[in-house]
Formats: sequence, structure tokens, C-alpha cells
Amino acid sequence: MNSVTFLTQTLGCRANQAETKKIETDLISLGHQPAKEKQTPNTIILNTCVITQKGENESARAIRQLKKQYPDSFFIVTGCAVNLWLNISKKKPLPPADLFIANEKKSTIPEIITNRLPFSCQIPDLSRPNRASLLLDPGSNKRTFVKIQDGCNHFCSYCIVPYLRKRPSSKSPKQIIKEINQACQTGTQEAILCGINLSLYGKDLVPTTSLAYLIKEILKKTNLPRLSLSSLTPELIDQEFVDIFIADQKKDQRLSSYWHLALQSGSESVLKRMNRRTNLKKLAQSLQYTKEALPYFTLRADIIVGFPDETEEEFNQTLEFINNNDIAFGHLFPYSPRPQTQAQKKIVGGIWKTISDKVKKNRKRRLSFALQKNRQTGGKKIMNSQRLVLVLKKTPYGWWGLSDNYWPTKIKTSKDENKKYLGKIIPVKISALEDKTLRGNLVDAD
Repeated sequence: MNSVTFLTQTLGCRANQAETKKIETDLISLGHQPAKEKQTPNTIILNTCVITQKGENESARAIRQLKKQYPDSFFIVTGCAVNLWLNISKKKPLPPADLFIANEKKSTIPEIITNRLPFSCQIPDLSRPNRASLLLDPGSNKRTFVKIQDGCNHFCSYCIVPYLRKRPSSKSPKQIIKEINQACQTGTQEAILCGINLSLYGKDLVPTTSLAYLIKEILKKTNLPRLSLSSLTPELIDQEFVDIFIADQKKDQRLSSYWHLALQSGSESVLKRMNRRTNLKKLAQSLQYTKEALPYFTLRADIIVGFPDETEEEFNQTLEFINNNDIAFGHLFPYSPRPQTQAQKKIVGGIWKTISDKVKKNRKRRLSFALQKNRQTGGKKIMNSQRLVLVLKKTPYGWWGLSDNYWPTKIKTSKDENKKYLGKIIPVKISALEDKTLRGNLVDAD
């Protein structure tokens, strides 16, 4: 059977990355092959993001660049930009591409590509929800993205995602466990559970279930060495959730020792305008309890900088929350209006006022400084401790990987340099700290 070569590119969240990897896996299962370096692919697939205006601009720019670089390739664009441009903003003219496919039709891309070929091919049902697929991290076959949920109905006032994605839907625990066990058979060391809103996981299933239950089932019914979670809404961090992590660290240490919180703000009044459901007092108590029980636990957060009408006092409340709760890493997003959202409508209606770019830049700088100070404090606590590091690549320094608490880690291996550490989880004694990176020495990889 003839086959096509393909090239994929992904912008945006881990759910997008997982979806792209599923498309790649399905294409390979049909006999198609990823294009080799410097090879012109028959087909290009771009999975886009428009969560911010910057993301939308990057999506449009990527389309133009890829079309210029590969003018003779069949070019498919999918993802949130397609849903936005075709259904909401009615963007005209569209960036140059051969085919635009909406989010809800992503699973048909392998079939569409195959049906364009001048030969007959038996097409499996690629869109069945119980069809297992391995969603490998682009940088390593040892880390696997497992998409467990799609859609969101929270309608935060700034967020366009509920208008671009389908209604919340969850994959069954049985199917997720099947996929993870399949991934383990190929050598996967870490699975990352991802979705559009993990707090909604299981609420649409019959009977209903929860992310906490799923985590316990995965630990019980798989031999996965490391389980990680993508972005978490703060309402997930309740006592049951915290206790699962504490119990695991005292026993098997299979759960990653970090959370990435979709915090957005540390101000109650800003969160109210955002239509967020976060109880900051309760969240702070849970975070402090976790850090006391697990001193090496690392906290990360998404923060929107300069939300409409944000006062200096409200910004300082966010700054104080970051400082008081030892949040060490952050994705800082200057607010940008998104079509159809309540925030944009209130700006247009003169109800809310936008914050100037100058103020946003200043506040982002101050937040970055606070995160850096917390990293220095947290990094010093990690000094001389032993962390479990998943080795992902060789570097001139030695090896590079991710620690159990998700710090990038450089590993010096002075002995037996030829030994194959790649793809293994090895103990490393931490000896030095760079701003966002740890340095350490191999303890014993046997």
C-alpha cells in the first residue's frame, strides 16, 4: 500500500498536544509515516490555539509560515482557531490553507488524509471513544499524554474555550487504565493526565466519578512508575485529593510532587468578576497542609495579569497569595479580550475598563520577581536531598531530565558515561541551583 508522509505542529495546551499525538498514532496505524528531517511532507497538520490574542496571532503566523515553507504540501488546519474563525469571529480572509477542520472533527483527519490517496484502503473506526492510542510526548517516548476529558461549561468571563469545545465528556476509568497499561508495555515511564477542565472529569459518566477516584484506580491497577497531572482548577484541591498525594509519598512515590494550578488571580473580587469558583482561604489551607507534609512539593500557577478593572490593591492581593503559598513557577498571561466572552462584552459596553499595557508589564515583572524569590527559597530546601529524575536527553553537561517535583534537572555522571540512562527514573542528589534548574549527581542507577 502506498503511504503519505506527514508533518504535525501543535500550539497551545497539553490537550492539544494529546490530540495531535493521537492523530499521528492513527496515521501511522494506517501505514503513513512522519516526514524525515529536511523532507517535504505530503501533508501538514497544524493544531491551533486562540486562548489569548497572542495565541491567535501565533496560530495565524504559523499557518502563513508553514504554507510558505511547504507550498506544495496538502495543508490541514484544526483546533480552536478554526472554530473561532469559522463560527464566531467570521475571519475573512482566512489564512492560507487547503482544509480547515473544527475541533469536534479532529478524529476524522487520518481518514480524510487516507481517502485523498489514489488507492483503496480499509479504514478502521478511528473516532470510537474506546479506541486505545499512545499519545507520546514529542520529546520522548517515555512520557505519555493521556487525554481523559474534553469540554468545559464553567464559562469564566474571560475564557473563550467553552464556545470552541464540545460539552464536557469523560473517558471511562477502564479505558484510561487500558491505555496506560498499553503505554507501559512500550516502556513509558510517566503518564500525564490532561483535559480541558480536569475538575469536570467523571461528572458525565454513569455512575459519576471523580479525578481522585481515577488516580487511586490507576495506582492500583497499573505498574506505571510515575503519574502526573496537567493544569488543575483549585476546587480539586480538597482533603481527599491532598491525602492521596501524601499517602503515596510515604509509600511508593509514584505521583509527581507538584501541582500546576489554574489560579488566575489571588484576589477574591477579581475572581468574582472572572466568574471563578475558587475559595482562596480553603485553597491556602490545603496548600499549606500539603507543603508541611511534603516539604519538597512544588507549586506552579497560571496567572492573568491586568484583568479589567484590576486595582493596585487587588493586584497586591495576588502578589501576597503567591508569596504566602510559596508558588515557585508561573505562566503569566497579560489579559486580552476574547470574542463572545462576558468580559469583552462588558469592556465594549463601558462597564469595565481595560488596564494599560504599561501597567500590565509592570505587574508581570513584579509577579516574575516574586516567583523567582520563591524558587530560590524552595530550591535551597531541595539542596542535598535525593530526587527521582526521569532522564530525557543527553547534554554536553551530562544528562537532563525532570525530577519528581517537576524541576528540570541536569545530572552529572562522572562514572560509566556510556551507560544507558535515557528513559530511566534514577536517584539524583541535588547539589546546586540555577534559576529554574537543579544540578545534581547520580546516586545509583542500578
